[in-house]
Amino acid sequence: MNYAALQTPSSPVPGAHILNEDLSMTSVANALLACHARGADGSTMLTMCERLLSVTERELLERERRMMADGDPELANHVRRHGDVLLILSRQVRDSRRSAAPISNTFIRYVGSMIERMRAANAEAA
Repeated sequence: MNYAALQTPSSPVPGAHILNEDLSMTSVANALLACHARGADGSTMLTMCERLLSVTERELLERERRMMADGDPELANHVRRHGDVLLILSRQVRDSRRSAAPISNTFIRYVGSMIERMRAANAEAA
């Protein structure tokens, strides 16, 4: 695995990499895009896709729990949209495991749009 591609600028320890447990969807998605831009190998990209799926699943579930606790009337809509995101990410993981083909530009654009949507949502919340 190409760990140099996985290092983050804010890593406190030299050699620390993106597989740390405390990262957000945004940081993992950005790291995945950076790995892709650097031409990371298939194994690294698979690891990044798996990590993005795992972190996204955890974050979206936590959001849904908060929405449920708050009685948010938009919960059902969010659950559907979250399911769509997880489906796309899980399909990419499945496809990456099955084939050595590079990740499609369509998926990379999707991850980029995910980041933009998260930034927009954070700006609205602020």
